[in-house]
Amino acid sequence: MGIIDAKNFTKFYESIDTSEALKKQLVHADKILINKVDLVDIENLEKIESEVKSFNPLVEIRHTEYANADLEYLIEPPSKLQEFKASSPLVDILSEPPAEILVPSASSAFTHGHRSHSSEITPHYITFPGILSLSKAEEFFGKLLWEPSAFSLEEEKPGCVLRCKGLFAAREDGKEEMVMLQGVDDTFECRKVQAGEEGDNRFLFVAKGVDADKIREGLKECIE
Repeated sequence: MGIIDAKNFTKFYESIDTSEALKKQLVHADKILINKVDLVDIENLEKIESEVKSFNPLVEIRHTEYANADLEYLIEPPSKLQEFKASSPLVDILSEPPAEILVPSASSAFTHGHRSHSSEITPHYITFPGILSLSKAEEFFGKLLWEPSAFSLEEEKPGCVLRCKGLFAAREDGKEEMVMLQGVDDTFECRKVQAGEEGDNRFLFVAKGVDADKIREGLKECIE
């Protein structure tokens, strides 16, 4: 959960001293309250939402005045973390990610995503067909989160993956199932789910200083 001061957000977001810490907090939030909305106009409010969604596309946002929010909403699990259904917000956004993260890679049509400067927190959306080996995929996710230097844009500046989510087809012991990936910092979980109609594998990685092409190639190597 995060709370944004709408009146002062731009000042802190653009500050060299506080911008990095602010972005990291927002990336890790599943829900965000934009407070003091009565003190800003619609244009500024839309700009704040756009900035937040640009590096945390899955976050749930609500507007408040005097931080007055429904207690039930604050304590209930985010809808994206509740029981998984084919019509859930996670499936929707992985199927149709926001336009701001659909910048085609220069090297391949295999993935949406783009190279970023090593200092930027950037979402990378990757999609492709095929069935992954679950054991290989879990090994890959562990390497990505625990040894991120192997996926860095710049050797002298190790990158990191702050959050990751995904929905992919996997095979284990000869049985094919849909699997949901959830990850924060160095912790991740792969959980078998009932996802309804199957499609391409879809992943979203919110990261800093990583090479999306290296992540994509690593995922491809997990295909059976």
